[in-house]
Amino acid sequence: MTPDEKKKLAAIVLQRGKNLAPDRFVAPSPAVTEAWGDALGTVNIPVEIWLEAVVFWAMHDRSERMAKPSDIVAAARDVRDRWERDPQRRQLLEQYRLARREARDAALERGELRQVRTMPSIDGVRWPNGDEQRRDVAVGELGRGSGA
Repeated sequence: MTPDEKKKLAAIVLQRGKNLAPDRFVAPSPAVTEAWGDALGTVNIPVEIWLEAVVFWAMHDRSERMAKPSDIVAAARDVRDRWERDPQRRQLLEQYRLARREARDAALERGELRQVRTMPSIDGVRWPNGDEQRRDVAVGELGRGSGA
């Protein structure tokens, strides 16, 4: 992920968290968003899993403390494991991984490995079947404050 993509991901996660549990997520500022982006960007999974992970964490964490990036990363890994057990979602993960691997392999052949993103853009990704998954659709009304 690029630094900008990490910031976008963090902004999406923090906004979703604020909508679900306003007293348990820090207010997103530029510094907070950058720090969360650095932490979340260490795990290479589709943004749809991140969105589901925030809901999962909000529904299952019984503590009264503020959410930390490590909490959401753990929830994202739990959600990813659930996706692995669901045949349709597992297929999406396999397509995602294949697209990522093909991009990496192509970059290796061109000698441009440093320029390869290890995760498709959160603005949109073209899957091997040609469909474009739009992140604004996955996010829904988050940016408008509806708490979707």
